[in-house]
Amino acid sequence: MIFKRTTALLCLLLLINLTWQAPLPGFAADTSTKATTNPAHSLILNKNTATYLKKGVIPGFGGIKFDMTKKQIASKLGKPVSSFYHYGGEFWIFKNISYAGFNFENPYTGSNGMWCLLIGKEAFPNKTFADVKKHLGSAYEMYYNDMEEEYEMVYTFDKVRISFMAETPKAEITLVQISR
Repeated sequence: MIFKRTTALLCLLLLINLTWQAPLPGFAADTSTKATTNPAHSLILNKNTATYLKKGVIPGFGGIKFDMTKKQIASKLGKPVSSFYHYGGEFWIFKNISYAGFNFENPYTGSNGMWCLLIGKEAFPNKTFADVKKHLGSAYEMYYNDMEEEYEMVYTFDKVRISFMAETPKAEITLVQISR
């Protein structure tokens, strides 16, 4: 009987270990990464946001652009301190910004430059879909994302896709994803 319980417990622990993924930026309570929150890096949302995104520039992130290498971004945000997986891609967190994850391996093009960025609510505090619509107009699409279990509002500007996620259509935005 003890053997069966021990075996079952070991199987459960193995299953948990194999399926666990690190939390997304903005939700991590773990401070062991030693990444810091730098309020200077906040997503800027105004009448110029679309223009910046079309040029490949992330507004409010100190000159961070699509296609920059991990080394180039590290020169601006400090060395990478940890990573996590999201939908099969590895996202890196840098020392000076704990609430954003940068992906450098584009599965569509094979490029190793930054092509996708996940931004936690710390860089976009107290904003709702209504706030986004004031600056960007009507969304390209809005739907309930079953995988994320949140509502998603999506905009496209040339090759750039930016999506905002929230628990309800009127709740504060919890995650922003920008990709090209």
